[in-house]
Amino acid sequence: MGQLNEILERYKNQQDALKIKANLQLRLQKPEAAAQTYEEYVSAYPDEPEVKYVLAQLYSDLGQPNKAEVIVDDLLATYPKQPILLQIKSTALMQDKNYKEALDYAERSLAINPEDSSTRLVAGVSSYMTQDFEKSESHLTLVASLLKADHPALRMLADAQIRLGRSLDANETVKMFDNISEDDAGLLAGLGQALLRDGEINKAKDVLNKQPDELESAAARAGVATLKLSLNDVSGIVDLEQALAEMGQDSATETPVNKEQLEVTLVQAYISTSQYDKALEIAKKWKESQESEVKGWMLEAKINAIQGDFDRARSALESGLKVEPENSIIKFQLIELSPLKTDLQKQNMLAELDKLLVTSPTFLPAITKHYLLSRVLKQPQTMTAHLEKLIENNPNNSIFHVTLGRLQVAEQDFSGSVKAFENAKRLNNKPAPYWELLANSYIKTANFDKTKALYQEWYQAQPNDPKAIIGMIKLYDGSGEFKKAIELAQSYENQIGGNNLEIRGLHAYLLARTGQFKLAKAKVDKLPEQVKSLPLLKTTIGILQLAENDLGNAVLNLTDAYKANPSSMNANWMINAIARYQGVDAALSATKTHIEKFPKDELNTLRYAQLQTSRNENEAIEHYKKVIALNDLNFVAHNNLAYLYSEAKNYSQALKHAEKAKEMKPNDGRVLDTLGTIELKLGNAEAALKHLTAAIADKNTHNTDSVFVNYVEALYANKEFKLAERKISQYTFKSDKTSTQLEQIKAKYL
Repeated sequence: MGQLNEILERYKNQQDALKIKANLQLRLQKPEAAAQTYEEYVSAYPDEPEVKYVLAQLYSDLGQPNKAEVIVDDLLATYPKQPILLQIKSTALMQDKNYKEALDYAERSLAINPEDSSTRLVAGVSSYMTQDFEKSESHLTLVASLLKADHPALRMLADAQIRLGRSLDANETVKMFDNISEDDAGLLAGLGQALLRDGEINKAKDVLNKQPDELESAAARAGVATLKLSLNDVSGIVDLEQALAEMGQDSATETPVNKEQLEVTLVQAYISTSQYDKALEIAKKWKESQESEVKGWMLEAKINAIQGDFDRARSALESGLKVEPENSIIKFQLIELSPLKTDLQKQNMLAELDKLLVTSPTFLPAITKHYLLSRVLKQPQTMTAHLEKLIENNPNNSIFHVTLGRLQVAEQDFSGSVKAFENAKRLNNKPAPYWELLANSYIKTANFDKTKALYQEWYQAQPNDPKAIIGMIKLYDGSGEFKKAIELAQSYENQIGGNNLEIRGLHAYLLARTGQFKLAKAKVDKLPEQVKSLPLLKTTIGILQLAENDLGNAVLNLTDAYKANPSSMNANWMINAIARYQGVDAALSATKTHIEKFPKDELNTLRYAQLQTSRNENEAIEHYKKVIALNDLNFVAHNNLAYLYSEAKNYSQALKHAEKAKEMKPNDGRVLDTLGTIELKLGNAEAALKHLTAAIADKNTHNTDSVFVNYVEALYANKEFKLAERKISQYTFKSDKTSTQLEQIKAKYL
């Protein structure tokens, strides 16, 4: 180094000496000195891009991107696609907080060298700072595993994922944090709320448990308190009260919008816990502020109405209306406070609603109230036409379509409701509560494939949404996939941590229906008493009572369930109970009454025909025909009808229906037995033996005495006497009558 300095003293800016000196300084790990030497070189020899490039990199490594940027700008004019130059430029721009251009240069560099993690990080941070969260998540996800656990970019990634609705991804990112600090409290509170919106209750609880025990910031504690309240932890009320009190004292932390939102949350908590005096204190505070005065009067009215003090509620609303005379919400709430005991009072309310709809024709609560009141007064309703007019002028307003669909459901115009809800879905395909009404409308119009597709789409988009889960459970139940239905209910309760009472009730019902009575009873016992009075639980309890042979109470509960919801399955359970408790005649009567009211009920029409098969053959035949008219693919109806026609010696019809049943169930022993006995009666011994040999091998019928008797007769008819005798000697009779029948067959053929 000394010799080099001597040379440079004698020959200032000697080219080779400067290069050697800079390289030696780098080897001696003196990058600042090397940068100074390269500066001298570039100053003396400005036309050497290779040295400029090295100096730019060195500035960048030393954390001096602004110095590097001057050189890079010069080099980029000649080398516009050099990725390192683009990367250095992007870093300099990011340091200057010029995030938009930083992102542009970073992405130009990545287009050439996509594996550069440093540039990827610049792109991720810059896009986050420009609020392009989709790009930020895309870039930062690729480098997250390379970052230190305390790197700010990990926090940016988690926040971007929350904003994009990817709460599960954000939850995984947060797991990469090495230590949760107070600075992370707000992020975690937001993550907890996002997980709750996605139905991930247990994961939201885990996030709450990760929060630091001691938080200095009132805003951070307010976020945690809000998450607690969302998880039904009432200790959040006290925490939120304290946080809001501190936020009020410290003007430095005052955030009016956030504070107002927090106060709304606190009010909701007060109302849900009946702390009305505290809610009124907030109303009083709001009234003292010009910006929130009307909101204060409306809150005071709401609290008074809840407590039954309608005069004070009305007075508060009138005070609010003086401040905002055209406020449609206040006008509507005043109308709702009017008495409704007499028809005249109802007529007066309807007239007031008409006036409101003149000035506020799109105010949906008034439209809905007007419709309901018209129905109560048994007057022609005009609101569906009103909504159709609104839609004509605003065809892209999805809420108008949804409201129209709801009214059409109430009118039992299910074709209309399907059209309205499908229009709303076309405008906004995001799952929403009205999807349940659309599914029900599909069912009412026999669009079962669309029902299935809708619930599958809903469940795929929101796998933790209780309504979507309920829909899928019912689909599985309807298709006989009970195991899948039970697993879905178990997953919701155990893994997600959900507490939806309808899902819990469905779970108990499915356990009872599949014979898991002990588990079902345990589920029922844990449900609130008011839930046990619901039709679904009445059915479940009735099934359990059937299993316990408590037939009288089973009939009572299953009849109550049927009256509340006369579904095909509820009718089936009720008739089962009646048959066991009161006998077949009573069951027949109940079944006939039901199918006369619901002539399209295939299940119970078939049941009625089966009950009549051994009692009234003509009645049975008539109802089997009705089943086939409803569903030509019902093999049981075809098979049983074939049997009855055979007994009536109408062999052409018998053979027709037996062969139809065989087309659907070619290996079913019951079908093969029917077809075989018809062939026997027709004298087709060989064909009969073929069918009955297959029937006796089928697991459903191989131990059935009547099928065995028919099989033996087919053997005798085909002169297979020794084989018949051997089969008889190997068979264990279930009934004493069987041996008598066999003796009669022997006498016929021997």
